[in-house]
Amino acid sequence: MSGASAMANSAVDRWISERLFELEPMSISVIDTDLVVTRSNSTFNAVFGPPRGKRCYQVYKKRMTRCEECTAQKTLRDGRSRISTEAGVDCVGGSANFVVYHFPVFDEKGAVTHVVDIFYDISDQRTLQTQYNVLFDRAPCSLSIINKDYRIVSANERVRERYGEVVGLHCYQIYKRRKERCVKCPAAKTFADGRAHDSSEMRVGAGGEATTYHMVSTAPIVHGERDAPHVMEMSLDVTDVHVLSEKLMRESDFRRHMTDTALDAIVGTDRDGTISIFNAAAER
Repeated sequence: MSGASAMANSAVDRWISERLFELEPMSISVIDTDLVVTRSNSTFNAVFGPPRGKRCYQVYKKRMTRCEECTAQKTLRDGRSRISTEAGVDCVGGSANFVVYHFPVFDEKGAVTHVVDIFYDISDQRTLQTQYNVLFDRAPCSLSIINKDYRIVSANERVRERYGEVVGLHCYQIYKRRKERCVKCPAAKTFADGRAHDSSEMRVGAGGEATTYHMVSTAPIVHGERDAPHVMEMSLDVTDVHVLSEKLMRESDFRRHMTDTALDAIVGTDRDGTISIFNAAAER
């Protein structure tokens, strides 16, 4: 190696050792065997505040006692790197969620003297996940997630209220009381082409009670992917609309029959005076 290359490598090593810790955009802290934070970078200080010799649980969690399940303590004890998910409190009292990487630091005798904690902030992801969970569970229609074996891997409150615990069971078994997949299955179409599909379905309740009528839509979890691993099925109960529609059709058929078979002439006009209804007797 030339003298110039050696100097360049030395400069890089010095920059890494002196500046990378401080410039790293993730929070980093170093704790000793007493769980005291001995060093932290500016990102950490901006999130949690300067530690000033406090113990990690005082800084991260605003606790006065050590955490019941202390991952850093385990790493100090056995020298193994670990990953944990932690919920903490930031310097202004807000909740913070992190994936924390715990790395041991050894002395020349091989003993663990410190643990370096690197924090990856997942607070936004947790917030989005919570919002999704609320929306999924409280949606005013039945929602279920189905895998390629047509087993339900997740279901919302509406499904659970009507059918009980359904996770792990086949959708056709739960919704149709069938022993095999439906012939016209919108979920199968979605698995095949990665597109949304709609259908009208008749379903049977958990106790075998009266048939209900549903408008069903299926969509791939990964939009546009032909080989989507899961499909979301949305089912809206339209039984009341179906019953009302059939009732109106029967009444309409009855009125038509009475009109057509009446011996007297019957003529009906709309508001514009146009004849819209008349029977055979009126034609004579």
